[in-house]
Amino acid sequence: MRITTNTIIRNYGIGLNKSSTNLYKARNTVLSGRNFNTMSDDIGGSVKAFQLRREYSRTGDQLENLEEAYSRLQSVESSALQINTMAQQVKQTILTGASDTSKDQRSILATNLREIQKSMVLSANSTFGDKFVLNGANTREVPFVLSDDGKSLTYRGIDVNTGDMNKLKQLSNESLYVDLGFGLQEDATGKLITSSAFDMSTPGINLLGYGNDANGNSKNIITLIGQLASELESDNFDQEKFQELSLAYEDSYKGLVNSITQLGTKSNYLANTKTHLEDVEATLNEKIVDLEDVDLAAAITQFSWAQYAYNAALKVGNSVLSSSFIDFMN
Repeated sequence: MRITTNTIIRNYGIGLNKSSTNLYKARNTVLSGRNFNTMSDDIGGSVKAFQLRREYSRTGDQLENLEEAYSRLQSVESSALQINTMAQQVKQTILTGASDTSKDQRSILATNLREIQKSMVLSANSTFGDKFVLNGANTREVPFVLSDDGKSLTYRGIDVNTGDMNKLKQLSNESLYVDLGFGLQEDATGKLITSSAFDMSTPGINLLGYGNDANGNSKNIITLIGQLASELESDNFDQEKFQELSLAYEDSYKGLVNSITQLGTKSNYLANTKTHLEDVEATLNEKIVDLEDVDLAAAITQFSWAQYAYNAALKVGNSVLSSSFIDFMN
């Protein structure tokens, strides 16, 4: 069967173009370090890479949310521990005041309690950045305001002892949810499923208390300190009343300690969740690298073979074309 010169040249051109294309792709792979640069290079790989990068980005956002929540919670813990330290000082002052003391000494103790009371309010109004950490979901307004005489305290404008207790209870249950990778979900009515998110709200009245006990004594540790100070300042100091207030203070202090323990549990939970998310992020990154990035040694080898094949094709072409031209002249 006779093969024409045009057929040989055409077939050679096709082969040479294929070798040139392979060389171009191999060179591009080495230079870019990627298995594919466009979706058409590898549709399946591109789709999988998109899914992995979307998950990686979501995990990164969740880590940012967690780090903010963790830093904020650490600020809350710091404030709570400061308050706890001062509360322990109050307990020591109470022990001193409960013993037989002179009016002048009781006055000194009362002054000390007033100063501790003011310091507690400052700690309760601490901020993280420009946000008040013990103000529930409303982080822009000062949460606690103590009256000049130290006898009343308001939380977001509501007196913690004589204000609307229903409103205070509502504020104590205020929530501020963030997505930390628990599979944020809503129910059929569009309401958030609380177990699928993390509540980073920390209403200060849960820490310090609100309302009054059966004897009419404050359940708020700060106003209770004021009541103790007022009793010490009284010309008609009542030892029994002071003892009653002391017992009420002990109950409030237990509530403070329980709240601090809960904060510690939350903090440990966030630390463990952070470790988990960091592991997930690292795993996703490894998958992305394995999918998108080339094995450089293999890519260079492939490039060398493509270059060798292209050079060989050029030499073959030189032989084929030279012979064909001579045959044509003959």
